[in-house]
Amino acid sequence: MRKATAPSSPAAGWTWPRSTTPTSASLSAALTAALTPETRARARAAAGTIRTDGATVAAHLLLDTVRHN
Repeated sequence: MRKATAPSSPAAGWTWPRSTTPTSASLSAALTAALTPETRARARAAAGTIRTDGATVAAHLLLDTVRHN
């Protein structure tokens, strides 16, 4: 299993937990970071670039590959 790497600009005071078991403090810190206006703005901007038909596209690509081989 690969280790998670810290984001390039973590929210103030937030760091990756050292243990593999989340603590109430680490979950609280992550939730605090996730609910910032900056995170919301980045998520809203990224939302328009995410496809919603990924499974359908993958299935078509798989079927096309099987049919042509």
